[in-house]
Amino acid sequence: MITNLKPYNNNNFLIILLLSFLWLLSAFPILAQANDLNFAVDFAQFKLTGNAAVVEIYYSLSRQGLTYQKIADGFLAEGVINTYLMSPIVEMNSMNMQDPDTLQLWQEEHFKIISLDSIIIHDVVDSLFFNDANSEITEMMVAKVKEGEFDLLSIFTDLTSKKKKSIIQPMMIRKFSKKKLAISSVQLARALNSPLGEKSKFDKGGIRVIPNATRGYKLGNKGVPFYVEMYNLNVEEKAMNSKWRLEYFISNRYGVIISSFLNSYAKKADGDGVLTGFVSTQNYPCGFYHLKIKVTDEFNGNSAEAENNFYVHD
Repeated sequence: MITNLKPYNNNNFLIILLLSFLWLLSAFPILAQANDLNFAVDFAQFKLTGNAAVVEIYYSLSRQGLTYQKIADGFLAEGVINTYLMSPIVEMNSMNMQDPDTLQLWQEEHFKIISLDSIIIHDVVDSLFFNDANSEITEMMVAKVKEGEFDLLSIFTDLTSKKKKSIIQPMMIRKFSKKKLAISSVQLARALNSPLGEKSKFDKGGIRVIPNATRGYKLGNKGVPFYVEMYNLNVEEKAMNSKWRLEYFISNRYGVIISSFLNSYAKKADGDGVLTGFVSTQNYPCGFYHLKIKVTDEFNGNSAEAENNFYVHD
């Protein structure tokens, strides 16, 4: 019979539990996150000479869904993003879509698939506890694409868990006018900063534009940052005293305009310009919204507009 039984010390129990956990880390170095892969893609197009455009493709990866491996300096996740442009070889409406042999065979026969590039993800972190400030990996790819209609296919592969996530979305590349007023896509950003330190791939127009491929913004956030380029503003001597007018409209998911703003700005001598700012969303409830930006040359009344969607979440 045991006669010297003593109450178990909670501190001893916690120490044993911690040691057991550390032993598991060394014995099983691969630590799979519980969440599914959270992968988002967005893109914007900007003017280039000829009938092509510069297309920036933005990617967002949530660290919560990646698989990390224990290494000496912390934890490592590795992956690859492959991006393809798919262009129809024949007109879609001439095809019999009722009885394709298989979707894969149909795509192989009727689509031209072009590989744009690959981005290698090599992410080292000190801890697997993430917050809003460090939960996302942001990447970007730049491509020159001719005018036309395409499908953009992006595939992320977690090289540790072998999980994959693919996103396919339509991409229409338009031709920018050489003479008439035109504007780029509306790029939604996570942040707009001064380009301090070494040059970054996110630097343009004298600004560091950190893209937000998810197009999601947290409830109570001060606003939605955006970046737009303007082309061919009339800068003849007789027009230089005039201004260009900016209007932007926000509508809800039902198409109802819930807010609008108007500003005027002086022209630059080169006829092009960069527009950045924040659309205030502090009082917006969770939901989906539509942003339209319209630029008008007050001298001749010519105008151009672009738009994008975003959402507010808790």
